[in-house]
Amino acid sequence: MDEILSKLSEIEESANHIMDRTAEQKNRYAEEMKQKTEEFDRQMQEEAEKEVAKVRSQLEQQRQEDLAAVQRSTEEQIQALEEGYEKEHTILAKRLMKQIAEG
Repeated sequence: MDEILSKLSEIEESANHIMDRTAEQKNRYAEEMKQKTEEFDRQMQEEAEKEVAKVRSQLEQQRQEDLAAVQRSTEEQIQALEEGYEKEHTILAKRLMKQIAEG
């Protein structure tokens, strides 16, 4: 009977040792997964920030190009209006002077 109790005690001790090792392995695995998850999150954050910076840069470049195009167009329109004014101004001034003279 003592031999059976001794064997049962050994089996229980062995089972407890196995459970302890399993718990340690579980904790190490959980810590490893936590680190991998944090690293993955960090990498995703970096990639997202790079992509956002890239898109912002592209949008800023497009905005600058659009602004330059609007400025060129506006300058051309102003020049055309000024040229038209200069041409018509002389004609209108002559007509006005003629009407005053004929009066």
